Formats: sequence, C-alpha cells, structure tokens
Amino acid sequence: MVEKDNGVNKFIYILEFVYAILLSWGFARASERFMVHYLFYWLCMLVSLLTLIRFFFAPSHNVGVVVQLIKNRKGAARMVLFFDVPLLIAHSFVFFRMCYALGDLKYAFFYRDFSILLLLNAIWLSTIAFRQSQAKVNLHDKHALWILNNSICGILIFGLFLFRADIALMFFVAIVNCVMDLWNCAPHYFESV
Repeated sequence: MVEKDNGVNKFIYILEFVYAILLSWGFARASERFMVHYLFYWLCMLVSLLTLIRFFFAPSHNVGVVVQLIKNRKGAARMVLFFDVPLLIAHSFVFFRMCYALGDLKYAFFYRDFSILLLLNAIWLSTIAFRQSQAKVNLHDKHALWILNNSICGILIFGLFLFRADIALMFFVAIVNCVMDLWNCAPHYFESV
C-alpha cells in the first residue's frame, strides 16, 4: 500500500468502509442460496469469493496511488472526487449485480456482470497508469499487469456471453483471471504492511 498523509487517511478509510459494506452486501446476496446443490452455483461462488478478495484491496492500494498524484498535480483532487471515487463505488454496484444474478441462479448474467466489472476496473487502472506516466511517478508500475489481465479476460467473457457460449468456458476464463491476478499481484497488496 502507498503511504498516506494524515489529511487523506480519513477519506481513504471511509471509502474503504463504504466499499467493503457494498462488496459484502453483494456477497451476502449470493450466499442466500448457499445450500444449493448445483455445480455451476459453487463454481460461481468460487469466482465471487476470489473477486471479493481481489477487489477488497482496491481502495487502499489504488486510491493510495492516486493520492500520490494529488501531491504532484494541481486539480488532481477534483479528478479523484469526480472520477475515481464514483468509479470505485460503481465497482461495488457491479459486483452486487453480479452476485444478485448468482442469487437468482442466472449464471450467464453472472459472467456478463463479471466481465463488466473486469472492464470497468481495467479502464480505471488505465487512467491511474496514464496519470502516473504524466506525473512521472512509478513509470514501470504493476498496474499494467492488472490492466492486461482484466482487459483480455473481460473481453473474452463478454464475447462468450454474447455468443451464448457454454457456462463452463466462461468459468474457465474467470478462474484463470482470478488466479493470475491473485498470484501475480498479491505481494503488491501488502507492500507497506
């Protein structure tokens, strides 16, 4: 995680709290049918759990990176409030929608929403990487790996959804995305711990 100033600590902690509540709310919806004995339900729950773990670290890490940029550019605080915060909250609503589809046992829509979540995240990470390059901060940042993984898998899953491909194929791409992300990026989540 990025070192945060005292002035923005409160902002980031409140954002983390709101984000965690919204993610948990979605996961609770998916968990309502916890005893359902359908294989695809359990596979989707696995994807949901791994996604919950991955996206739980977004406020502290990515907003922390953005906060670094505020120090380096005038007007960057407005960008955070009018772009980054709403986009981060949109992540949690898409995650909730994904879990809601799972609660209704609509697996194809679960993967559609998962792909939207990945693409939304890739867009956000791309703007962070762009702003870092403009501010000449962390030019070889790890966001590139996240962007590439989420973009490719998001496009693949969305394409599979549009062509009404088998749910098992969508699961395979989703689980590869989650495992690659957690394996390659987990050390970055705990940088300053």
